[in-house]
Amino acid sequence: MMKSSSTLFHNVRTSIPAYMDLEPFQKAAYHGKVKDVSDITHELRLIKSPAELKLMRESAAIGCQALLQTMLHSKTYPYEAILSAKVEYECKIRGAQRMAFNPVVGGGSNGSVVHYSRNDQKVGSNNMLSILHPFTAP
Repeated sequence: MMKSSSTLFHNVRTSIPAYMDLEPFQKAAYHGKVKDVSDITHELRLIKSPAELKLMRESAAIGCQALLQTMLHSKTYPYEAILSAKVEYECKIRGAQRMAFNPVVGGGSNGSVVHYSRNDQKVGSNNMLSILHPFTAP
């Protein structure tokens, strides 16, 4: 496909370097057929349509309510796994189709690990609880 294209549009900020090593890409770059579109795509990310704004607001509302319900639940069931399931459940019953990623629920020292994913410990009664809430897709 690269060989038959007159111009290759390429985003240097987000591209995967592996395809840049391919011979057709190298030839196209050598002949000036590769155009960087990173500035254009970056600018377009700032502009949101009314439909995108609506989805973002719905997602925020779903996430906010899910976190509130999970916080209320946390004293009764102080287990990372249960609270992880609770936040996902609360999102889904409010209309989320899916989670962007698995919830990160960490108590005590686990709460300071950004990509903590075990979610398998009991949260101590005096421990801080951190919940990294995945954005939802309504």
